[in-house]
Amino acid sequence: MDLDRIERALREGPVDEPRYVPGAFGPARRFGALVMTAAVGAALVIGVAIGLGLDLLRAPSPNVGQPGPDLADLQRQLAGTWISEPVTEDEFVTFMLEEGHAPADVEAFLDHDPIETTLQWGLDFDGRGNLVVFSTTGDGITDILTNVTYELLPDGRMRSGDRTCALVAEFSVSDERLVFEDLSPEGCIPDDLIAFDTFFNLASPYTSSVR
Repeated sequence: MDLDRIERALREGPVDEPRYVPGAFGPARRFGALVMTAAVGAALVIGVAIGLGLDLLRAPSPNVGQPGPDLADLQRQLAGTWISEPVTEDEFVTFMLEEGHAPADVEAFLDHDPIETTLQWGLDFDGRGNLVVFSTTGDGITDILTNVTYELLPDGRMRSGDRTCALVAEFSVSDERLVFEDLSPEGCIPDDLIAFDTFFNLASPYTSSVR
């Protein structure tokens, strides 16, 4: 057996391949091992990060599982008659224009709900889903403006109106004062929007009439 020829053939390799040089692939192999080690390490880090991220996504938020607001208690707090502070026509117009209502729409609203001296608005909740909105002039004349239904949503907000026009609003009751915030009208014409802004924005906060 010609060991020298076999060794020489192994060293030379196939005729279409680069000539083998002892030690030529040593550094490459060591570098490849380092790259492989780094890649595995990076994959582990990425895997851990993804796992933590999925755990955070799967983890319930702080509010999940927490009891919702006590709607019966909110209904009791809301029930009763609430009165706003007096408002003049100039104050009314200024407020509505600042809220972005068109001057023509504000004028049209005042045509059917004029403010001759001052006007106060009142809300009467019966605690069973009925709401009466009324106004009282500076001369003490009270007028019923509307009688609508309302409901308390599971998140504690109030919704008043019907399928064609409604308002969803946050409210809070403290120290015999009723405050509305974050009004969200649903499908209303300009006249209704001004009415909602009047009763639940301009007139807020309300004071309990039994104070």
